[in-house]
Amino acid sequence: MKSRWMTVLAGLLIPFVLGMSALAAAWPQYARTAGHQPLTEASLPAEGDTTELVFNLQARPQESTDVLSNLIVTDDALFAAAGPDLMKISPQGQILKRVTLPRPVSAYTPFIAAAGDLVLTYGYDGSSGQVQAFSMEDLALVWTSPELA
Repeated sequence: MKSRWMTVLAGLLIPFVLGMSALAAAWPQYARTAGHQPLTEASLPAEGDTTELVFNLQARPQESTDVLSNLIVTDDALFAAAGPDLMKISPQGQILKRVTLPRPVSAYTPFIAAAGDLVLTYGYDGSSGQVQAFSMEDLALVWTSPELA
């Protein structure tokens, strides 16, 4: 059962090898309206429209830590944790800011989350972990939790 769960989890991870610019360049292609109608670049949503993003996901080996672990999508940026890096990416695909985390956000414990104007990450090295909070504006480190066993 655990093997099947890990296979499913691995199947939900996007390979970092393809590059974030390729994902962001294809971003409009996967955007959909609330009625699940695909959007094109010519029909991008108007202010106040509700949209959802659907990403083309590919499998990676579960031991790998150089995969895309999680995404946060905001109105003006895509935040991605990939291996040891946290990135802020514009809707046009430009990496606006990149910071290196002290522990990678691993394939076993993928976690980034938005809380107000913060991006929270959880890195785990096999024996202990740590939560860090970064500003969404410039990815400046705001606080770090104590070691979590």
